[in-house]
Amino acid sequence: MATATQNFLLMLSCAVLVICAPAAMLFGGAPPRPGDPALIVTAPWGPTATTIIERAGAVEIAPDQAPFGAMVVLETPESSADLYKHGALLVLDARKVLELCLN
Repeated sequence: MATATQNFLLMLSCAVLVICAPAAMLFGGAPPRPGDPALIVTAPWGPTATTIIERAGAVEIAPDQAPFGAMVVLETPESSADLYKHGALLVLDARKVLELCLN
């Protein structure tokens, strides 16, 4: 019985690690730097990505948008803070998101 419980706990731990690894990769690293592409994620109940980008004075770089996100270029060290101030939920390093999607 003890072996079965230990095996279950080991499998559960492995499953949690596999499921949480992508989130750790996105949120665990350094924020995007000026000049880097970034993915902004917006709330469904808040302002649209276009509105946030315009208010923050950022430059959108992708021709299309997802329903709750858009790609921008961070021009200054304050660009991330400006995007958060105007309603972005997350500002993620777009290169890390791309790595995650391609792997």
